[in-house]
Amino acid sequence: MKKPQATIEQETGKASSTYTVSVDDNGEYRKVEEQFDRYEDALDYLLKQGWQLKRDAPAGSLHVDVRFRKP
Repeated sequence: MKKPQATIEQETGKASSTYTVSVDDNGEYRKVEEQFDRYEDALDYLLKQGWQLKRDAPAGSLHVDVRFRKP
């Protein structure tokens, strides 16, 4: 079974910046109510929930092209 994908976003305010977690809920991202002062705390929360951190794939990745290129 695939784990839900989640993202961590930085929100800057007047005094300091906070981090929020959003989780993919059947194709729609919903924000978690908790806010975190540090990125590491948000990441720990995300992992404790059993979610995966969604990483954006680079637009022009040569990794696959180079790896599977025929000689």
